[in-house]
Amino acid sequence: MEALLPAEWDRGVEIGCGTGLFSERLGVSHGIEPSEPMAARARERGLDVEFGRAEDVPLDTDAVDLALALGVLGYVDDVDRALAELARIVEPGGDVVVAFLRAGGEFAELYEEAVERGGYPADLAWENPYPLSMARRAAWRTTDDVQTALRSVGFTDQQAVQTLTRPVEAAVESIESPTPGHDGGSWVVVRATRSR
Repeated sequence: MEALLPAEWDRGVEIGCGTGLFSERLGVSHGIEPSEPMAARARERGLDVEFGRAEDVPLDTDAVDLALALGVLGYVDDVDRALAELARIVEPGGDVVVAFLRAGGEFAELYEEAVERGGYPADLAWENPYPLSMARRAAWRTTDDVQTALRSVGFTDQQAVQTLTRPVEAAVESIESPTPGHDGGSWVVVRATRSR
């Protein structure tokens, strides 16, 4: 995600900041979170967190010049409304960085199969697998769907990087640097600029 952050920004927010792990790492001090237990953990990290959902962000129009939505799109009820909210709160010329697990990628397929079976394959050496309770709630998005939806609400100049391009067994044992593109990795990050 760092690879696509703009060089300069003043007022950033992470929508669906969870425990604040990404915000803390990326230097974003403001978050929006619908889970009070998660928000409490983010506040312990020093974030200023407001209660809210991606589809109804409690910020003024043009309030920020950078909005992050990292892993959130798989869990929102209305993706179009959530992206319209990002367009509303990001000022013209500002940026959005959206990261998501790509539908059709190996990890999305692994999670879907694990939900169907009720567990992960026994031979998968994964110390902390993704919780099945979360995978059951997820609706994975294709890159094309996300990029098209971003364009429809006025985000242009899109750039994408991807990671988790290796087979699952290798990917869970190592850290992979992002590479340009969006059609070979399970995890895709898109940065786009709001039209003026």
